[in-house]
Amino acid sequence: MDQLHDRLPALLGEREINLAAVIVIFSLVGLSLVVLTGWAGQVSLGQMAFVAIGAGVAGHLAQRGLGLSLFSRQPFAGSWDLTAATLAAGCVGAFAAVMIGLPALRVRGMQLAVVTLALALAVSSWLLNPAELSWMPRERQARKPLLGEIALTSETSMYYVSIVVVALCTLLVIGWRRGRSARILIAVRENEKAASSYGLSPTRAKLTGFALSGFLAAVAGALFFFHQQELSQSLFKPEQSLSAFATVVIGGLGSIPGAFIGAAYVRGLEYYVPSAAWRLFATGAGMLVILMVLPQGLGGALVRVRDLVVTRVLVRPRGPVDPAAHVSPGEPR
Repeated sequence: MDQLHDRLPALLGEREINLAAVIVIFSLVGLSLVVLTGWAGQVSLGQMAFVAIGAGVAGHLAQRGLGLSLFSRQPFAGSWDLTAATLAAGCVGAFAAVMIGLPALRVRGMQLAVVTLALALAVSSWLLNPAELSWMPRERQARKPLLGEIALTSETSMYYVSIVVVALCTLLVIGWRRGRSARILIAVRENEKAASSYGLSPTRAKLTGFALSGFLAAVAGALFFFHQQELSQSLFKPEQSLSAFATVVIGGLGSIPGAFIGAAYVRGLEYYVPSAAWRLFATGAGMLVILMVLPQGLGGALVRVRDLVVTRVLVRPRGPVDPAAHVSPGEPR
């Protein structure tokens, strides 16, 4: 990690690297919404609730653990490192999402959106409140060495770890999208009755989407806890869920690149642009203007530009055509 630190551009200080890691982590939250809302068609306005669950579980395991450390040389050390805590938090997030998905399958449209928003309010006000639940982490947590070997003391090292984790999760989503489960999920979204008539299970498909989305959101929460080294209720308020949903919409709700484009656009303007006039485009009013001009989001606009460029290149004539050299079928040479 020290060599990676030396290769960073000199223009990026510790603060800028810290904020860049936040953008990477929030892109993973957007990716979870792409799975749940873009592909499964389930509107979730409380996605930060699963992020908070992942952060809480990872924080508890990092501070107290369960009496076992998976990757430490001390096999019965009390606390867990980032790798073990993040995997455990992701599994808990997937389980919580399935538990929420079971009753949520009975409601549709805006009713499900309200249910998930209420979940975000309950998690931020009760589950993350140390006064209500004593198992929530209270102190600032120092980062243990990754796999017992790699130090995570600098912001640069945490930035690269976040990139690696998000890249692995993205490969997971890409591979899943090409499989049968994702095709069934999208078929159920388009026409549930027609999919059922072919012997497909809409309930199983939707719960699979809930589980994967909850896993990704909880992993993002675990990364966010290790990045911030503490758990704050203000970071997981319901309005943060609305901001996450708006971010993935502005990037492109049904595309994987849209999650990264939306996070880079909204968070990048908020963190790196000093001008208040330009930061206005990261607010609700600015997003509304962009969506009026680009209904498919920034990701959809880039796809249209790519298709336009490819079309121009393919249909461009490669040179003058000699009429005498062209002979129609049946004509004498």
